[in-house]
Amino acid sequence: MGSTGRRGGRRSRNWKNWAVQVARVLAQQIVAETLARQAAQSVPTADQTCPTCGQVGAPADPEPRTVTTPAGDAQWDEPERYCRRGRRSFFPPVQVPGT
Repeated sequence: MGSTGRRGGRRSRNWKNWAVQVARVLAQQIVAETLARQAAQSVPTADQTCPTCGQVGAPADPEPRTVTTPAGDAQWDEPERYCRRGRRSFFPPVQVPGT
């Protein structure tokens, strides 16, 4: 019997709550690390071209984004390019890990 006199008592619940919290923190860290790696990847030249005019865009400051996951929100900086000729910013596609 647990400390409360019932089977599985308070200690069991505390342990289970702790395990859930650890799993959530671990999942958040994995998501954050994966997003950071993804953002740091170099983008192939073919993916750096402006969708309007086809000219290669210049690097611009990354755009901060929030991604909502089952483990919670994660922050990342999405790579951005800017085309003066096309007068627009665009976001080259990034490789999804594992694909």
